[in-house]
Amino acid sequence: MTDWDLTAPLQRIAELAATHGLDRAVIDDGLVLNWMLGIRSAVREGSTDPAFVIDLSALSDEPVVRVIAPVNEIEQVRDLMLGGVVQGAALEFEAVPWQQWPMAKETDAAFTADLKVLRRTMLPQHLTRLEALTDDVTRVVEDALLLADGGASERDLAGDLARALRRNGIQPAVLLVGSGDRFARVKHPFPSAEPLAGNVLVSVGAQRDGVVTSVTRITALGPLGNEQRDLFQRLLQVEGAFLDASVAGADLNGVFARGTRAYAESGLESDAWKAHHQGGLAGLVAREVIAGKGENLHLAPGMVVAWNPSHAGFKAEDVAVVGPGTPTVLGRPGGGWPAHVHNGRVRPGILEKG
Repeated sequence: MTDWDLTAPLQRIAELAATHGLDRAVIDDGLVLNWMLGIRSAVREGSTDPAFVIDLSALSDEPVVRVIAPVNEIEQVRDLMLGGVVQGAALEFEAVPWQQWPMAKETDAAFTADLKVLRRTMLPQHLTRLEALTDDVTRVVEDALLLADGGASERDLAGDLARALRRNGIQPAVLLVGSGDRFARVKHPFPSAEPLAGNVLVSVGAQRDGVVTSVTRITALGPLGNEQRDLFQRLLQVEGAFLDASVAGADLNGVFARGTRAYAESGLESDAWKAHHQGGLAGLVAREVIAGKGENLHLAPGMVVAWNPSHAGFKAEDVAVVGPGTPTVLGRPGGGWPAHVHNGRVRPGILEKG
């Protein structure tokens, strides 16, 4: 049974098409397809290049949804569609020779640009799926770290995480594990053969049903010093500044400026933010727009942000949904995980085992 309904996405697309004087549109942007259909449009992991396109016609009346894919992908695409999209529209399927793929682009440039803006705002059904995905990834990460000890390697832990994610129908796009001397030294630690030691960081970016979440958790296998505890609390204050500023109507660069100022305000080095990007717009990919890197945009209700302030190996990271007030952070820590209240939000602490 599916929980996806094409009615609302089709209505939004049809309304946008009408403003451009269009009654037909070919959708060939992978992220728009993810947003529209609630499925992953790419076959290859880590790719946003779609394995199919959607030809929409009769948009001003009752839209006709024609799914076009190369012959070698059509059955996989048919299974995805019929298994995940059965409400709101009838689907037609057409296979083309693999030699003719990818198809020549037929999209209107101005309409395509506006579609990009449209699909950055999640619909309620996207957010329901994102919350469920984030809860599942959080549980998998925390359960794995609760069991982790120095007898396993970073790769062992990564393997356990990957298997547990797959069992939940989740595709990991990013799976980082760093411990020991690499904890503070390597910003994006690919799992090594070294045994787990000292502080252990796990960062996961994962996809299911077209939406993407990010979760980071840290455990200390040995004694955690007061200075390290204090540093992490300061980082949560920085994260709180980013989140407090992430309200509807704010622009992304303004949120970035507010969050980076918070490093000094929290007693950390004022330029610590320069050592690692601080996050940005999320939802359909882990970071579609990285704040402070160029593109700016106004936040709107239903957009998703993921901030990740970091310093000396410690990092805070979860996704949050922008609303009319302060955003709602997803991925609340589970019952076996320490938690702190910062700025009225329940945030994960560091699991200390030493």
